[in-house]
Amino acid sequence: MQKFTHLKTGNPYLLISTALNCTNGEEGANTALYCAIDENGKLSPLLFSRGLAEFLEKFEVSLEPISQQQYQDWSKQVQEILCTSGS
Repeated sequence: MQKFTHLKTGNPYLLISTALNCTNGEEGANTALYCAIDENGKLSPLLFSRGLAEFLEKFEVSLEPISQQQYQDWSKQVQEILCTSGS
């Protein structure tokens, strides 16, 4: 997990993971799975996916460090999001 900032809006996002696209014609392309971070530091349950190259063009790595506690909190929230995102 890595915190990023959207270059156009300045809003914070969390890059949860990267994955390979299996869509016909796009097999093997790297994608980014990410979500927004609200003003209270909570993760949005809405997940986004876009090509990794495009993601890296529109976002920059946040220089703000992630505390160990924040990392643990986000890890738990990500697990909850992933476990409920299809139900």
